[in-house]
Amino acid sequence: MTRLPRRPLLLAVLLLASCEPTATLDTGRIATDRFTLSLGTPNTGDGGVRLRITSSLPTVAPTDVTPSSQDAVAFIESVQAGEVRVAVIGRLTSGTIATLRFSSRIDPAIAFTATVEEAASGADFALRSSLSGYSATVTAAAPSGN
Repeated sequence: MTRLPRRPLLLAVLLLASCEPTATLDTGRIATDRFTLSLGTPNTGDGGVRLRITSSLPTVAPTDVTPSSQDAVAFIESVQAGEVRVAVIGRLTSGTIATLRFSSRIDPAIAFTATVEEAASGADFALRSSLSGYSATVTAAAPSGN
């Protein structure tokens, strides 16, 4: 039986024990499991919006969505690999409307395309006849501590 030297083995154990799931990527960025979904709207009284979010990597897509406002609700539906549909219903204005959560930490540089597919008036929830002036973005949030 061959004995391994103790120092290299001890060093390896210590290095493994110090590894965290929030490790810095070789690009210097810190991986995150949360991204913010922001809406740009030309209206002051939107009551809901439906968006399609597509990842630049087909294996990466959000698995959960949380509305930014306590007065809103949000839903997520998988469309296909790397693509989801998100609906946020409530009193919406321009700015962050939801947080997207991923099942694991990912590189914050992954590109997402967010497209507003439908928007509804807050007064009667009638669909807006035009989506002109609407925009949406997905950006990395600060890494969570859990």
